[in-house]
Amino acid sequence: MSERAQLAEIWAEVLGRDVAEIRDDVTFLSLGGDSLLVVRVAALVRQRLGIRLAITQIQPAHTLTELAELVRHHGAGGAVVASPQIRVSRRQDTEAPFELLPLPQAYFVGQQGAWELSHDSAHFYLDFALSDVDDELAAEALEDGLRQLMIHQPVLRARISADGRQNILPADDPSVDQPPLRVHDLREASDADAKIERIRDEMGSTGPDPRHGPGFAVRLSLLPKARARVHIALNLALADGWSARIFMRDLLTLAADPNAMLPPMLIDYGDYVDAVRRLRSTPEWQRDRDWWWARLDTMPAAPALPLVADPAQVRAGGMALRERRFELPEWTRVKEACSRHDVTPSAAFTAVYACALAKLTGGRRMLLNTLQANRHPLHPDVDRMIGAFSSTALVPVELPERAGFGEIAKSVAAQLAEALSHNLVSGVEVARELARRRGTRRPIAPVVMQSAVGSMMTMLDEGLQDDYGPLGVLDERDHHNRIRTPQVMLELRAYEAAGDMVLSLASIDELFGTAVLDALFAEVVEGVSGLVREESWSRAVELHGDDRQVHEVREPQPAVEPGPARGGAEREVAAVWAEVLGLSEVDRSANFFELGGDSLMAIRMLRRLGRDRAVAPAPGDFLRSPVLADLAALLDGVRS
Repeated sequence: MSERAQLAEIWAEVLGRDVAEIRDDVTFLSLGGDSLLVVRVAALVRQRLGIRLAITQIQPAHTLTELAELVRHHGAGGAVVASPQIRVSRRQDTEAPFELLPLPQAYFVGQQGAWELSHDSAHFYLDFALSDVDDELAAEALEDGLRQLMIHQPVLRARISADGRQNILPADDPSVDQPPLRVHDLREASDADAKIERIRDEMGSTGPDPRHGPGFAVRLSLLPKARARVHIALNLALADGWSARIFMRDLLTLAADPNAMLPPMLIDYGDYVDAVRRLRSTPEWQRDRDWWWARLDTMPAAPALPLVADPAQVRAGGMALRERRFELPEWTRVKEACSRHDVTPSAAFTAVYACALAKLTGGRRMLLNTLQANRHPLHPDVDRMIGAFSSTALVPVELPERAGFGEIAKSVAAQLAEALSHNLVSGVEVARELARRRGTRRPIAPVVMQSAVGSMMTMLDEGLQDDYGPLGVLDERDHHNRIRTPQVMLELRAYEAAGDMVLSLASIDELFGTAVLDALFAEVVEGVSGLVREESWSRAVELHGDDRQVHEVREPQPAVEPGPARGGAEREVAAVWAEVLGLSEVDRSANFFELGGDSLMAIRMLRRLGRDRAVAPAPGDFLRSPVLADLAALLDGVRS
């Protein structure tokens, strides 16, 4: 098969199109591709053609002919950007504990309550409408579907230990016979709508905790006139947004037909994690790390948002949502406008968001946090597996002072592409090092942009049916969702649902007041809506803010006389720190984080110190002064 034919097959597979639609002169962007899907194209080109291309070398605006020429150049001895070769295989002991990936680690730590902007759970909540429901059989069908799904998807049997490791229980574990389902019979309730809202508030504010049980929860609300709603909550340390779609699709399929057979999984999430963690030992991972580390000292701070409350003092019950749905005709016009200007919708939305933030804060340089569906195509099962695959990527954004929006959008697209081309090192790891250098434990990048438009997630919709037997007919347009992510102040999400596109701003309103956020969201919506007007792309965006570098102020630490550990408690702490941090000795004045420790290591270290005591030092007390001598004093206080 020719290179051109293989590339056409790769595009067809990634875009969900017939290979006959992939003409030589048609761009990847015009077929519905974007910068997220470029990552998958690069991986498949590496796997099938043996050609390693950097993400920045493959542009969404490339035609098939241009990509084929790029591949031929590299195949003929052109400069190759190395890409690591990792393979996934079955672990010898599938029930053995394995590590969390960096983003799930952050979610786990964010549930501990000691860090700023913590929540008692990090989870995603979704509910959707059903009609023509069989009232008598629906609950039993849903329970049977959940039981089968727990067997089919191993992560639904996962637990996370107190020290932040996970393991998957065997398929015959007793918990599988008791799936976490609650049924609310509201068929005779005169206040059914109010009770549905209370369920949303409850499940949206308190999610499932895989430390003590399943990492998911499901409820069924039976409503008058043969209607119902299914409510789903998934812990983010075990499942990402893509997984929520898989969960919904597969659960409905299994509930509709007790004899339905889903293709068996040949690997599980633990096998995938084991393979991905081996990346850290590759030269390619080290090169990405060096690239980030060389830029950290000049990296901008997060947008200086106008706050009305100290984040350290706020204990928000949840995140408020502002949403705007762009129905299919309007959404199509937006996509067409972006395509005409050779910019992906994701890049255009990020540019709109960054401009709105710049006007609000007066700063044209800002650090944005982006969430990426980071499923490495290591095995055919990866795309249909539930798990916490997502990763963050920090994007240092610098906006021109006076430029047309089209120029700004292309500039932002280039900055996104550059950051994503070094994504072997996650944004969580970069943020940890940045926090260490700045001497802070406050969230480094609490302003987030997440775009799933044009991604493979929308292809999951193709597996949805109209009729699900006892559960009736799905109306996916009638859905609600909420999210709670620790160490996040503000998160703009763009995603597709039933052909439409939804902009959703999740926020901790207690930090800002509603007027500021209402105005910010209105500006973002206006900016996205305005993309259909040609003059919006050429009109200059006036941004006059200060572009000087802004850093967090290094937090002062109490003075401790340096020297070797004194007394039993200090020697005990020094021994544990040396073991956890891989050091030969530790000074009594040393700061845990400045020695290279991170938040997960801190949790494990405190747990070790408290192992033989009824009560361990509290993480919050330790964070106030993470110095060896001060922790030893805490330890003496706990001991007494």
